[in-house]
Amino acid sequence: MDRRPATARHKQGLHHVEVAEPPQTTGSQSEEAYRRIRDRIVCLDMRPGSVVHEARLREELDIGRTPIREALQRLAWENLVKSVPHRGTFVTDVNITDLARITEVRVVLEGHAARLAAERAGTKDRAAIGELLDELESAGTAGRELEGQGGVPRTGSARLAAPRQGGATGAGSARHAAARGEVPPQTDERELMRLDQRIHRAIYKAARNSFLEGTLERYFNLSLRLWFMVIDREVRLREAVEVHVVLLRAVLAGDGAQAEESMRRHVTGFEREIRKVLVER
Repeated sequence: MDRRPATARHKQGLHHVEVAEPPQTTGSQSEEAYRRIRDRIVCLDMRPGSVVHEARLREELDIGRTPIREALQRLAWENLVKSVPHRGTFVTDVNITDLARITEVRVVLEGHAARLAAERAGTKDRAAIGELLDELESAGTAGRELEGQGGVPRTGSARLAAPRQGGATGAGSARHAAARGEVPPQTDERELMRLDQRIHRAIYKAARNSFLEGTLERYFNLSLRLWFMVIDREVRLREAVEVHVVLLRAVLAGDGAQAEESMRRHVTGFEREIRKVLVER
């Protein structure tokens, strides 16, 4: 029986826990590996169904074996990769039937997160959201009417706007586009996708719920991969991003009901546009 004072036994236990903690560098490398591999999968640089070569990733990312494997385990939990015994690790396929199921989850959770963001956003959150709103408004999106069903305007397309016959070009064309309430032609689809990602993640963070944020991130990544599959086709991506103006204004105004409604319309509009390309055409 250990006759030492309870304080001594407690200190020894604390010391043991501290020694057993993994080095901070491993965790940071694992997080970096996760983000970089995730982005390759989402952006389709690593194609659905392709083999994941760990050795190649270690060389290209300049990250060790353990962080790479930890990242792949995390990506497997998020359904972005899968391990097949005796065969290896593969990027998961994209299944159109998953679109409706993902949307069923996102429309509820994203809307709830938007409401929480309107109610809980702190000073830094509001500053970040204000900057995103400024980016949208400086691109001329604020003046567009949100008249389309599901919050997506009926006019325009996601293709880069071509100068009108006899119209201005270059900087002048951009100014005229802004005056009409449109994103200037220089704002291409991939830039719009990056802006959309920043908006969603700013909302997640402002909701002040790490469990909700982690869940939303998982399903958002699955949705993003679907967007990238159709990004070069006739989807109304430009308008889908522009409707965020209403959402961000509602969050800054503390209007939880409006924020939730706007986000829910955005998510359902996303499914409709993707389905048009992948199923109806």
